[in-house]
Amino acid sequence: MTCLAEWVQRRIIAFLPWAVLATFASPLTAQPLQVLSAGAFKPVVVDLASAFEARQKASLRIDNGTAGEILRRMRAGESWDVVIAPPGTLNTLAAEGLVDRDSIRPIARVAIGVAVRRGSPKPAISTVEEFKDAVLGARNPAFIDPNAGGSSGI
Repeated sequence: MTCLAEWVQRRIIAFLPWAVLATFASPLTAQPLQVLSAGAFKPVVVDLASAFEARQKASLRIDNGTAGEILRRMRAGESWDVVIAPPGTLNTLAAEGLVDRDSIRPIARVAIGVAVRRGSPKPAISTVEEFKDAVLGARNPAFIDPNAGGSSGI
Protein backbone atom coordinates (compact mmCIF):
# COMPACT_ATOMS: atom_id res chain seq x y z
CA MET A 1 0.00 0.00 0.00
CA THR A 2 1.39 3.44 -0.90
CA CYS A 3 1.87 6.24 1.60
CA LEU A 4 -1.05 8.11 0.03
CA ALA A 5 -3.31 5.07 0.34
CA GLU A 6 -2.28 4.57 3.96
CA TRP A 7 -2.92 8.25 4.71
CA VAL A 8 -6.34 8.08 3.04
CA GLN A 9 -7.15 4.88 4.93
CA ARG A 10 -6.27 6.49 8.28
CA ARG A 11 -8.36 9.56 7.40
CA ILE A 12 -11.37 7.48 6.33
CA ILE A 13 -11.25 5.27 9.42
CA ALA A 14 -11.12 8.46 11.48
CA PHE A 15 -13.87 10.12 9.41
CA LEU A 16 -16.52 7.41 9.20
CA PRO A 17 -17.10 7.01 12.95
CA TRP A 18 -17.34 10.80 13.26
CA ALA A 19 -19.81 10.86 10.39
CA VAL A 20 -21.93 8.25 12.12
CA LEU A 21 -22.03 10.25 15.34
CA ALA A 22 -22.65 13.54 13.56
CA THR A 23 -25.33 12.09 11.31
CA PHE A 24 -27.54 10.38 13.84
CA ALA A 25 -29.39 11.96 16.74
CA SER A 26 -30.40 8.52 18.05
CA PRO A 27 -28.31 5.39 18.66
CA LEU A 28 -27.47 3.12 15.75
CA THR A 29 -29.90 0.31 15.09
CA ALA A 30 -29.36 -2.96 13.28
CA GLN A 31 -29.79 -1.11 9.98
CA PRO A 32 -26.59 -0.81 7.94
CA LEU A 33 -24.93 2.57 7.64
CA GLN A 34 -25.58 3.63 4.05
CA VAL A 35 -22.59 5.15 2.24
CA LEU A 36 -22.88 6.67 -1.24
CA SER A 37 -19.47 7.32 -2.77
CA ALA A 38 -18.56 9.22 -5.92
CA GLY A 39 -16.00 8.46 -8.56
CA ALA A 40 -12.86 6.49 -7.89
CA PHE A 41 -13.29 6.70 -4.12
CA LYS A 42 -15.47 3.58 -3.84
CA PRO A 43 -12.49 1.16 -3.76
CA VAL A 44 -11.12 3.05 -0.75
CA VAL A 45 -14.44 2.79 1.08
CA VAL A 46 -14.83 -0.89 0.16
CA ASP A 47 -11.26 -1.60 1.30
CA LEU A 48 -11.94 0.05 4.66
CA ALA A 49 -15.40 -1.44 5.18
CA SER A 50 -14.36 -4.53 7.12
CA ALA A 51 -12.13 -2.54 9.48
CA PHE A 52 -14.91 -0.03 10.07
CA GLU A 53 -17.51 -2.75 10.65
CA ALA A 54 -15.23 -4.53 13.13
CA ARG A 55 -14.45 -1.35 15.06
CA GLN A 56 -17.96 0.10 15.07
CA LYS A 57 -19.93 -3.16 15.30
CA ALA A 58 -22.10 -1.83 12.49
CA SER A 59 -22.53 -2.98 8.91
CA LEU A 60 -22.17 -0.80 5.82
CA ARG A 61 -24.22 -0.63 2.65
CA ILE A 62 -21.98 0.91 0.00
CA ASP A 63 -23.03 2.18 -3.41
CA ASN A 64 -21.25 4.25 -6.00
CA GLY A 65 -22.14 6.81 -8.63
CA THR A 66 -20.69 9.73 -10.53
CA ALA A 67 -21.03 13.19 -9.06
CA GLY A 68 -23.86 13.94 -11.46
CA GLU A 69 -25.60 10.68 -10.62
CA ILE A 70 -25.34 11.42 -6.90
CA LEU A 71 -27.01 14.78 -7.47
CA ARG A 72 -29.82 13.15 -9.47
CA ARG A 73 -30.34 10.36 -6.95
CA MET A 74 -30.41 12.69 -3.94
CA ARG A 75 -32.75 15.09 -5.74
CA ALA A 76 -35.01 12.12 -6.55
CA GLY A 77 -35.39 11.44 -2.84
CA GLU A 78 -32.80 8.78 -2.08
CA SER A 79 -31.55 8.97 1.48
CA TRP A 80 -27.99 8.10 2.51
CA ASP A 81 -26.30 8.32 5.89
CA VAL A 82 -22.92 9.34 4.47
CA VAL A 83 -22.26 10.87 1.05
CA ILE A 84 -18.66 11.03 -0.18
CA ALA A 85 -18.46 13.33 -3.18
CA PRO A 86 -16.47 16.23 -4.65
CA PRO A 87 -16.83 19.54 -2.80
CA GLY A 88 -18.93 21.09 -5.57
CA THR A 89 -21.45 18.26 -5.37
CA LEU A 90 -21.64 18.43 -1.58
CA ASN A 91 -22.03 22.22 -1.66
CA THR A 92 -24.87 21.92 -4.19
CA LEU A 93 -26.58 19.27 -2.05
CA ALA A 94 -26.19 21.52 1.01
CA ALA A 95 -27.58 24.55 -0.84
CA GLU A 96 -30.61 22.45 -1.79
CA GLY A 97 -31.07 21.27 1.80
CA LEU A 98 -30.26 17.64 1.00
CA VAL A 99 -27.22 17.39 3.30
CA ASP A 100 -26.20 19.33 6.39
CA ARG A 101 -23.63 21.96 5.33
CA ASP A 102 -22.00 21.84 8.77
CA SER A 103 -21.26 18.12 8.34
CA ILE A 104 -19.15 18.57 5.19
CA ARG A 105 -15.49 17.70 5.81
CA PRO A 106 -12.59 17.24 3.37
CA ILE A 107 -11.23 13.70 3.62
CA ALA A 108 -8.94 13.37 0.60
CA ARG A 109 -7.33 15.24 -2.26
CA VAL A 110 -7.36 13.91 -5.77
CA ALA A 111 -4.58 14.31 -8.29
CA ILE A 112 -5.57 14.52 -11.93
CA GLY A 113 -3.32 13.20 -14.66
CA VAL A 114 -2.67 14.12 -18.25
CA ALA A 115 -1.90 11.62 -21.00
CA VAL A 116 -1.22 11.73 -24.72
CA ARG A 117 -1.74 9.07 -27.37
CA ARG A 118 1.10 6.55 -27.68
CA GLY A 119 3.71 7.83 -30.09
CA SER A 120 2.62 11.46 -29.75
CA PRO A 121 5.15 14.05 -28.62
CA LYS A 122 4.97 14.89 -24.93
CA PRO A 123 3.88 18.50 -24.51
CA ALA A 124 5.56 20.87 -22.10
CA ILE A 125 3.22 21.31 -19.12
CA SER A 126 5.53 22.53 -16.35
CA THR A 127 3.74 25.84 -15.96
CA VAL A 128 0.12 26.92 -16.09
CA GLU A 129 0.81 28.76 -19.34
CA GLU A 130 2.45 25.70 -20.94
CA PHE A 131 -0.43 23.49 -19.83
CA LYS A 132 -2.97 25.96 -21.20
CA ASP A 133 -1.12 26.14 -24.52
CA ALA A 134 -0.92 22.31 -24.71
CA VAL A 135 -4.66 21.91 -24.09
CA LEU A 136 -5.64 24.69 -26.49
CA GLY A 137 -3.28 23.32 -29.14
CA ALA A 138 -4.41 19.69 -28.84
CA ARG A 139 -6.15 18.32 -31.92
CA ASN A 140 -8.70 16.21 -29.97
CA PRO A 141 -8.72 17.01 -26.25
CA ALA A 142 -11.03 14.86 -24.10
CA PHE A 143 -12.60 16.15 -20.92
CA ILE A 144 -14.99 14.67 -18.40
CA ASP A 145 -18.19 16.70 -18.25
CA PRO A 146 -19.49 16.99 -14.66
CA ASN A 147 -22.92 17.97 -16.00
CA ALA A 148 -23.11 14.62 -17.77
CA GLY A 149 -22.27 12.82 -14.56
CA GLY A 150 -18.48 12.94 -14.41
CA SER A 151 -16.92 13.69 -11.07
CA SER A 152 -14.63 16.38 -12.47
CA GLY A 153 -14.12 18.44 -15.54
CA ILE A 154 -13.05 21.77 -16.96
